[in-house]
Amino acid sequence: MEENDPIIAEIPVHLVETQRGKLHLIQYPLRPSYRPMPTAPQKARLKPQNRILQLDYDGRLSAQNYDRDAEEYLQQRYLRLQSSQVKEQSNYAIGVLRQGQLHLTPLHSVLQMRPSLLHIDNAVEEELSDEEKEMVDDTQVKQVQFEFKKKHGERSMKALQNSYQHKKQQINAERWKDLSIFEQSNEHTLDEFENFFSEREDTIVSELSPSEYLHALKYRHANVKIDEKPIESIQNASTLSQRVLQALQTDRISTFSRICAIFSDQSAEEIAQTLLEVAIAVRGRLFPKCLDEKAHIQNVILQNFDRRRAISREILNEKYDLDPDEAKECLKEIASLDPKTRSWSLKLERDDTLSNDFPEISRQLAEMLI
Repeated sequence: MEENDPIIAEIPVHLVETQRGKLHLIQYPLRPSYRPMPTAPQKARLKPQNRILQLDYDGRLSAQNYDRDAEEYLQQRYLRLQSSQVKEQSNYAIGVLRQGQLHLTPLHSVLQMRPSLLHIDNAVEEELSDEEKEMVDDTQVKQVQFEFKKKHGERSMKALQNSYQHKKQQINAERWKDLSIFEQSNEHTLDEFENFFSEREDTIVSELSPSEYLHALKYRHANVKIDEKPIESIQNASTLSQRVLQALQTDRISTFSRICAIFSDQSAEEIAQTLLEVAIAVRGRLFPKCLDEKAHIQNVILQNFDRRRAISREILNEKYDLDPDEAKECLKEIASLDPKTRSWSLKLERDDTLSNDFPEISRQLAEMLI
């Protein structure tokens, strides 16, 4: 700590657990801050498992924008907004300062509200005549074709579960839960606000080491659990191996020159030897060894980059039966998409310093993909 930058205050932090899993942040991306919704919603309903929220507002608040000559199904008496969940990129909390103490309540999700046009789709379906619908005549003899399908593998079953149709069925199967709406100045609202404060003075004991705690604060992806600990293949957090691994995990893709610049207090030979424990090399780039459930996807992608400079996500998914969302997420971390050819190429310029100075180590790193 520099002498000209002293600590002027220490603020006790209280973690509020009573509202965990109940607190949602609602955003209105289509409405600027200077033009919020004019009134509170009239109705609200929630599908908690799928984290879908619907809010109904009076649709006739603005007489000049309400078309009374429109078709009946378009003359909605309410404006319905439906949420879409924002992919979590970090661990969020709501913080309130009171009497010199900071009270933190974990945020369960971030929901963005946009107009729902489902009533138009429903009206169109209702207008379909019986002649336009496929009718099956039970009295008519038809040829029946049998089809035998092989049992889905684990990866194909996971891809099926992540399909749009499957997710839509899950959403439709969950029942709506009606919510009560309270104004900001309502007595019940003020009582609920008190739940964002904790009077407990217990010391929070963490099982994480300082390095693991810092790792947990990093931006995370939606498929990473909040309580997931970082890779612990290197036991001693103070070793060069652990430090290099953390640098690679943070950047996802790096080069030997960049790693040497970060750890300038170490010799290039020491760093090169360390890479054998924690890294994989492909086309002059370095990647962290992956030991979790994403290892298979990363290895498949890197193997294809090892064979060719650019790859297609569609071909990857078809050839290797990868989860489409996870494959795309992995590609976005290490590669860039060409909008014209729709092909992916590795980020960063190729760096052959490692192969030139330490050819044997470079060869061993490349063979780790085989």
